[in-house]
Amino acid sequence: MSDNLDDRAATAAKAGPATDPAVRAFIGVAMLIGFGVWCWLDMSKAAYKPMDQDLNAWAYYWFNHVMAFLCPLGGLYFLVRAIQALRRVLSADAQGLRVVGRLIAWGDIRELDAGQFRSKGLLTLRLTDGKDVVLDAWYYQREGFKEVVRVLEQRVPLASGPAAGPDQTQKA
Repeated sequence: MSDNLDDRAATAAKAGPATDPAVRAFIGVAMLIGFGVWCWLDMSKAAYKPMDQDLNAWAYYWFNHVMAFLCPLGGLYFLVRAIQALRRVLSADAQGLRVVGRLIAWGDIRELDAGQFRSKGLLTLRLTDGKDVVLDAWYYQREGFKEVVRVLEQRVPLASGPAAGPDQTQKA
């Protein structure tokens, strides 16, 4: 680790949540609630018939009666995911790295693996206790994430691949 940090790295860097994951989750909420309302409105058209008399009528009845309640419940799941996505914050300061409210001290991070950063936007932090923490750039605002990555590169040794800058692979 480097003790010679410039002023920019010593200050806190913060990446707020990206809106794309939340928007996709809200679209899922709208679709599931809309489909649940459609099934609920269609329930009155579905008369119950035993399965041995008419299998299609039996399936139509159960599909509308069950999906009218299950779809809005599934929408609640996506609503929770959207709220979580909007509350996701990544920050780096003098104490360490805060990932979704969890503080990881600088001394607890063994190395930074940026091997999948160019292709998938994933950074893997290898911790001293043997666990890995994966940071996905898709969940954070671009400029804030870049600042956090700059602080990480100065504080933590790289295991593989540059996280920022031009591609430096050379052919033999």
